[in-house]
Amino acid sequence: MFTFAIGIALVAALCLALGTHLQHRVVAGRSADAAAPASPTTPRAHVVRRIFRSPLWLVGLALLVLETVLNVIALGLAPVALIQPLGTLSLVAAVILSLRAARSKGTDQVKTQMPKGVMAGIVITIVSVGLFVAVSAKWSIDPEASPGRLLTLGCLLVVFSAVGAAVANSSTGHLARIACAGVLFGTVAASTHVLLFTLLQAFDGAVLGPDLLPVIFGALSAVHWFLITGLILGSITGMWVVQTAYLSGPPETVLAGLTVIDPLTAVGIGALLLGEYAPMPTPVLMTLAVVAVFAVLGVFLLVRAHPSVLRPARAPHEASVGRPARAPSTLASYRSTPARHGAAVTNERSWS
Repeated sequence: MFTFAIGIALVAALCLALGTHLQHRVVAGRSADAAAPASPTTPRAHVVRRIFRSPLWLVGLALLVLETVLNVIALGLAPVALIQPLGTLSLVAAVILSLRAARSKGTDQVKTQMPKGVMAGIVITIVSVGLFVAVSAKWSIDPEASPGRLLTLGCLLVVFSAVGAAVANSSTGHLARIACAGVLFGTVAASTHVLLFTLLQAFDGAVLGPDLLPVIFGALSAVHWFLITGLILGSITGMWVVQTAYLSGPPETVLAGLTVIDPLTAVGIGALLLGEYAPMPTPVLMTLAVVAVFAVLGVFLLVRAHPSVLRPARAPHEASVGRPARAPSTLASYRSTPARHGAAVTNERSWS
């Protein structure tokens, strides 16, 4: 059963990478069907409507929805500590997609080579998360799905969603947006896992047929419905924060942050709130702490070293020194405004 769940999670990771890549191309105005360049006076609502009407953006959205469905199925079949960290593979796939896109446009080889800082960040991120999962998964047990714990989890989803909405509407920088989205999705993953665990227990011995629906609703109390409401709210808010993160940096850094913060949050909630892990010896706890620090370090290195985050957008007057000025992309006027999305981390020349 775990092997099947792992296969589903791997397909979900690929859907996440491709969906993220496609949506970022549209948001950054680099696709053939992206919106026409917007002037600084173009109303923001008009620009957003253009993006939502892009077929490529809608395909990316469909892939992200498919990824969510597949991930939910996998979480119902295996422990969260085994499923969530597999999303690290989406980071590798996203980097490959971005490099292929850059080469297909005839970009110079120097520009398409991956910077050493980015490669180091990716390696540290993947290795650290892999070690964290390999160690923590051995101590995984069934979660304690008591009404009090589920109520606390639902309240966390509501609070984190409110914080996420505030971050999405603020001038917070790229790294903070990634962290917020990672915490939200990690909480959603832990909540989904414990909710499916409760339902599967109720289905034990049930037979597919007309009597199955009453079994489902009979297993759901008011606390479960509150948790489901929090799940919907947290998922929508998390996707919103991710969209704003695309405006302040490349998709590789977004995926790197999510693949670290998401599983760490899910594992932390499972251990501290749901009692999903047996008591660990001190050496194991110290190992997990050190690995977690390296995972965060890998994300920080990737965000700081990526050229699209490190260098600010080129000013128009630089065209006079031999580099022609580029037309602004769909959301260039908004990405270049510090008060909107932390423009210190914006640059239109990302790998995608």
